[in-house]
Amino acid sequence: MDDVLFRLGDALIRNRQAKEGISYLHKLTQQYPDYKDLDAAYLAMGEYYFSQKNTGTAQAAYRKILDSYPNSIYRQYAEYKLAWTYLNLGDEESYETAIDLFKSVVESIDKTYASAIGSDGLIDENKLKVGEVSFRNQALNDLSTTYAELPDGWKAARDYLQTKLPLAF
Repeated sequence: MDDVLFRLGDALIRNRQAKEGISYLHKLTQQYPDYKDLDAAYLAMGEYYFSQKNTGTAQAAYRKILDSYPNSIYRQYAEYKLAWTYLNLGDEESYETAIDLFKSVVESIDKTYASAIGSDGLIDENKLKVGEVSFRNQALNDLSTTYAELPDGWKAARDYLQTKLPLAF
């Protein structure tokens, strides 16, 4: 029954019946806490709530992946999207949190894909396995944008980015 709830919820979301689909995913998380793909369910819920600008609920879903599924294939993406939830809040404390999360994404990806990082400091997508996606380049870009929201943030951005993008400076 757990797989039926997941597939039904996922299918409804993909067919633009997201509210109904989310209800099935919520039921799945409550009734089957050991379901093998629960991290995917939390990611789908996070994406839905993010799209609805329901920041707190989106944060909870992304955070659940980070806290409960450390080996999830969705971990880096969930952390990336969690950073975006803080960026969207638009206050200085939230920007600082977003920066920390974006940096964490970059550091995690650096460990995972060290051999794919070119001399320019960017991920060479051609060095990734088919189907693998890295959010490092996007996280670096979004990090710069977030730093720009802080007073004198450009200085901290420069210092950090010099260590990650050596040819850019």
